[in-house]
Amino acid sequence: MQTEQTTMMTQRYVNTDFIGLRTVPVVLQNGNRSLTIHALLDDASTKTYVNADVAAELGLQGQTERVTVNVLNGQAETFETRPVNVEVKSVSGNVSMVVNAYTVNRVTGNMPVVDWNKFKKQWPHLKNIEFPSSPKRPIVDMLIGLDCADLLYAIEEVRGRPGEPIARLTPLGWTCIGNPGSEHQKVIHTNFAYTYFMKDQSEIEKINSTLKQFWEIENVTSPDETPMVRIEDQLAMKQVEMSLTYDNQMYRVGIPWVKNKPVLPDNYEMALSRLENTEKRLKRSPEVAQSYSQCIDQYIEKGYVKRIQENDLSSSKWYLPHFPILRPDKDTTKTRIVFDASAKYDGRSLNDIIYQGPKLQQDLFDVLLRFRRLPVAVVCDIAEMYLRIGITPEDKPFHRILWRGTDACRQPDVYEFDRVVFGVNSSPFLAQFVLQQHAKRFMDEFPMAAETILKATYMDDSMDSVLDENKGVELHRQLSFLLSKAGMHARKWLSNCSKVLREIPIQDRKAEVDLDREYLPCAKTLGVWWFADQDVFTFKENAPGDMKYTKRNFLRKIATLFDPIGFLAPFTIRAKVLLQEMWAAGLDWDEEMDEPLAGSARDWFSELTDLTALRIPRCLLVKGKQIDTVSLHTFADASEVAYGAVVYSRYCYQDGSISTNIVAAKTRVAPSKATSIPRLELMGAVTGVRLSTRIIKVLELQASQSTF
Repeated sequence: MQTEQTTMMTQRYVNTDFIGLRTVPVVLQNGNRSLTIHALLDDASTKTYVNADVAAELGLQGQTERVTVNVLNGQAETFETRPVNVEVKSVSGNVSMVVNAYTVNRVTGNMPVVDWNKFKKQWPHLKNIEFPSSPKRPIVDMLIGLDCADLLYAIEEVRGRPGEPIARLTPLGWTCIGNPGSEHQKVIHTNFAYTYFMKDQSEIEKINSTLKQFWEIENVTSPDETPMVRIEDQLAMKQVEMSLTYDNQMYRVGIPWVKNKPVLPDNYEMALSRLENTEKRLKRSPEVAQSYSQCIDQYIEKGYVKRIQENDLSSSKWYLPHFPILRPDKDTTKTRIVFDASAKYDGRSLNDIIYQGPKLQQDLFDVLLRFRRLPVAVVCDIAEMYLRIGITPEDKPFHRILWRGTDACRQPDVYEFDRVVFGVNSSPFLAQFVLQQHAKRFMDEFPMAAETILKATYMDDSMDSVLDENKGVELHRQLSFLLSKAGMHARKWLSNCSKVLREIPIQDRKAEVDLDREYLPCAKTLGVWWFADQDVFTFKENAPGDMKYTKRNFLRKIATLFDPIGFLAPFTIRAKVLLQEMWAAGLDWDEEMDEPLAGSARDWFSELTDLTALRIPRCLLVKGKQIDTVSLHTFADASEVAYGAVVYSRYCYQDGSISTNIVAAKTRVAPSKATSIPRLELMGAVTGVRLSTRIIKVLELQASQSTF
């Protein structure tokens, strides 16, 4: 990717008394999320920058690219960033503009922000100027450069005597530059100068990924909202559709290349160096080394990879570095091999020249909700799903690996993948595309299985619910036959019904199932713990031990509390509010909290162990009873700090009995800018409408069955 060169402004640090730069409060908006932050108006920067934590808080997304920035003394620095689009509005709301900004860690470091409303009375020429109210967060979160010149120009300027602060009215409001202290105070400058950008993008990526995961789980949209399809996704879909073939119970697809004929440098030496690193790591753990070697031997035996002869004449090729990931919690593959398609050589990686493709998997919320519809639950996963799908011959040279077993002294052999590879960015898209096309192809022959694949499968995990035991047995039969026609196999079957499990071969059941002792295990289904025996959901969380209470550690812990349905909404909303307070306090990611924030965090963590006592029924209705009527009841409310909604189901049966259950809940923190309670209540009502509409679609109910 081509780099863009930009120039950043530097300012001299001032000890005790400092020169305030042109900062102004602005509102950043992305969809229904908004934040009020400080922006620095910088006439000496050709680009606009935004702090990465703000971008993550707003849910802004962009593709990683490299940028070169000119700094002091003719030097240049290159770093990775994500360009994002965000709407910038004046606090008054009179001016609005969508800008493109690069993400950085701290755009102006620890530069303080001057609240000129506190200092203007010291200066006669500033007394009557209405400076915008300063946000709570006391740092600069955005630097607006000359690429947004329409936001920087002076509408009016107010000057005092020489050396006094100068006020400027811009489209975003009044700003001021100068020493905020009175004319009798001496300004002391040091000779230390610094530039306002940050290079540590690896940490930013981790934070962005954690926040993205947290907010994606919390997000709920109406089923009527049509997601915007990017041009790149359309191109990827078209390429894959044209390349798809089906022969001898196996599918092959082409890689969705950004350009038709990819050209990459020869990265053999880089791959060899990474292999040596992996070998050193395996040498320290013989057990892992044995598992790793066995895994690659199986790849060779099953034909997933093939050895390439030394006289190979492929003009363009790519070698994938690989390394182990340990997964001790897994029943089957405890050591997984990851192939690093993001590894760069000469500034490029395989993933850089491949379209990722659109997200085709079902929404996690919908899959879990469908799992709660009916009394008999059935769960399984597809073994080695990626490796059961072939790639086209012309794409194979770009998926090579180096391997020499346990003999690190000889030259490594070269192997070439024949299948979709775990680690390539397009692989999830390719796997879902093939699986869904296969279900549609055989829908008439296997209707139940096809519906499960299309509506109740997330990546390689299928989890559905049916009305009775006979239908559970039939679903197992159909899924097994349907997948076998694509060369795939379902394994690790689990159900709350012993009759269904008895029809499944022992080797295909989940390992802990013991029907002789009538034991059904607790399993993690799409991240949620399910006791199959009691047919209830639960949570397994431990309070952290000795831990520094920082914003980073707090975020890491709350992001692991996986609750996509919202069973823990009253508990998790407290964490969200705390996170917002940390953000407003301007805490750095690794800065320890002061009281009372630290005390609130400790209290929240201390309650984590209480979650293990929770038991939430999986099924929304009572097994064996004839249903008379079904209704949904939605409640929404708001306070000064948060708003949210919860939906309950109410089943009336023909014998006169009634059962109610929580279906789902969603909460939001209130915007950081002041918002009236009626408006927050309206936002809660909108959340309730979206949530209930989504539930109605998944549970296949009518809108008339919902009450607010």
